[in-house]
Amino acid sequence: MARPRAPQLIKLFCGLLSGDVDLLQRARQLLRRRLGPTDLVSEIWPFEQTDYYAEEMGPDLKRQFVSFARPTPPDALAGTKHETNAIEEDIVILGTSREITTIKISDKTYPFGGACNRYTNIRQNLKYDVKELDLVALRQKLMYEKYASLPPQSSATDNKPPQKTIGINKSLYTETLYPLYYNFFTKLGLQVVLPEHICSHLQLFFLLSLSLFDIHRLCLKFHFEKILF
Repeated sequence: MARPRAPQLIKLFCGLLSGDVDLLQRARQLLRRRLGPTDLVSEIWPFEQTDYYAEEMGPDLKRQFVSFARPTPPDALAGTKHETNAIEEDIVILGTSREITTIKISDKTYPFGGACNRYTNIRQNLKYDVKELDLVALRQKLMYEKYASLPPQSSATDNKPPQKTIGINKSLYTETLYPLYYNFFTKLGLQVVLPEHICSHLQLFFLLSLSLFDIHRLCLKFHFEKILF
């Protein structure tokens, strides 16, 4: 009877093709960074067997092979292919003659636009901490943790009376003003609830578990008690 066995590890190798020897060297550097150290690097020789790639890559192409020392599980091949595709895209950017659009601010010149910024980083081999520069993540943290921290949900075992709730959909302008809505309704004594998933077809600002009478009564309470937030 056949028994399942773990597959053997495999050895990765890449065939490089370019008309620019400097780009071949840059490709080897990028491959080592992602796939680990190489244990074999072939000589560079003219690629004259066919002109199939000449229209896309130009004349006088050169071929080189490299293999990598670290054994790899076979199920990692798909992810490795995606990585080599990304490297190939970076190499294309390095070899392109596309002009980098820049903007000058206070006597300093910066690349203008996401694509031009990426081209500049690749060409000059610049490295940054992407997580530290993620302003979207910072905005989300400020909105949903610092300025509008959600209280814990009450459980069925709590002896407290059930609290009226208001649901706010995370879409459109509602999300931008969420801290304002959160503090407003929290001061009125409501529990704010956010959806786990966003419905793209839903374009309502609020989903209320209150009647119109309740809303009117709460607004009057807010007015007369002069709740500050």
